[in-house]
Amino acid sequence: MSEIELKLAIEPKDLSKAQGILSREAGKGRPGRRMLTSIYYDTPSFDLRQRDMTLRVRRQGRRFVQTVKTDDLTGRDPLRRGEWEDEIGGERPELGATESGGQLPQKLKPDELRPIFSTVVRRTIQLIELRPEVEIEIAADQGEIRADGSAEPISELELKSGDPAALYDAALRVLERVPAHVEMRSKPARGYLLVQGPNAKPPVRRVGAVELDPDMTADDALQGIGRRCIATLTANAPAVLADCPEGIHQMRVAARRLRCLLSAMKKLLPSDQYDWANGELRWLSDTAGPARNWDVISERLVKPVARVARPDHVDIDALSESVERERRGAYEHAKSELRSPRYTRAIISLSRWLEAHQWRNQPVDEKSPRLAEPISEIAPDLLDRQYRQAKKRGRKLRQAGALQRHRLRIALKKLRYTIDFLCSLFDEAEVDRFSGRLKQLQSELGDSNDVRVAHELLAKLDHGDQPTEISRAAGFVLGWQSERIAGRDDLLQDQFRKFKRLGAFW
Repeated sequence: MSEIELKLAIEPKDLSKAQGILSREAGKGRPGRRMLTSIYYDTPSFDLRQRDMTLRVRRQGRRFVQTVKTDDLTGRDPLRRGEWEDEIGGERPELGATESGGQLPQKLKPDELRPIFSTVVRRTIQLIELRPEVEIEIAADQGEIRADGSAEPISELELKSGDPAALYDAALRVLERVPAHVEMRSKPARGYLLVQGPNAKPPVRRVGAVELDPDMTADDALQGIGRRCIATLTANAPAVLADCPEGIHQMRVAARRLRCLLSAMKKLLPSDQYDWANGELRWLSDTAGPARNWDVISERLVKPVARVARPDHVDIDALSESVERERRGAYEHAKSELRSPRYTRAIISLSRWLEAHQWRNQPVDEKSPRLAEPISEIAPDLLDRQYRQAKKRGRKLRQAGALQRHRLRIALKKLRYTIDFLCSLFDEAEVDRFSGRLKQLQSELGDSNDVRVAHELLAKLDHGDQPTEISRAAGFVLGWQSERIAGRDDLLQDQFRKFKRLGAFW
């Protein structure tokens, strides 16, 4: 079986108020209260965690319930997780349990399992009716996660239902009156981080490969891919809050990928909805943009010069310190935005838009019925539009300035993302051949763009009390990097010609 849940992290002082917002307006029956003590088991090497699986034994009064859950943050539905449970005889796991035991690895032995961490939670549960025949369950959890003498508080409102759109409606109503943010981390995910210690970094998630059924409608493909992108974006928020560069990169990539999908389907969507969704995603991407830019300047431009060139006539260390200050400031800005009500509202609203297929609410014309066509039939048109745009941007490439090359790079990126979404519909070998050439061209243009962005940002750098030394070092780095990529126009032109000669695989 599977479980759908949306969790909002809320300050303890606001938790009962958040629950009351929904229960007073649409209550059905009295709330139930109970204490839940759960022990999570794994092997010493965390074999279950490596499989995105958790094993829990929960004590409920005199009963013991064993539950196995599987995470699905990179699957089709960001709210859905697999869940199987059995009542067992005690607090030790029973691998032979009918439902949950069958989900565990066959090679797992009882004596390999150890208690890893536990949770103690006071839960208040109520069934509410948002509108006729639409019910959801709300559970207010307050308690803590415990591991090896350490503890982390739990304070969250969990919304459960068979209708994800209804969950988002309820979450938006809470957000209007109570500060909250979407909590994509499960209690087990938080527990494992607690076990690993204060220096542990949350995992980084990638959008990953997308498998599409050729017969599914374009409408369902848009929803499924959109879910994947939003799930990846939100799953990387903890990594961003932990100052993880790859987390902020993947968060930005997820937002850009969904923008690319909407751009490819723009003509099939209501213009006002497209503008709104694209604007929200642009803001989410821009939130991570400055931090990502300073990461690139530090790691790809300044540090290589310090290692390879080792100049003794400029103060690279002073430049590095100045860049690091800017990088830290950009991260603090990104983290502040992630904690803001706007971020939470954007994520919930975009998810609501996807779950409800809101783009169906548009006047019928010659384009709107295409959303009901199989994705395999409209995929060639979507790819062809992006391909023509990329070829157009590459005209007169040798004479092109930095801005035109930047536009070509963006067009190629949109084409590549669209291919990544739709590649399962085509011959794998042909897709790989085309994508390989595309990635080479992107890489060449990416080096030039890194230097272009660095020119803009380093010119605005706060030089502190060492303006001359830092300016001289910045100029040296930019000159060294510009010289490294100079004279590669012939190579770039050759790669673009080879790219065009490949022809379309679709």
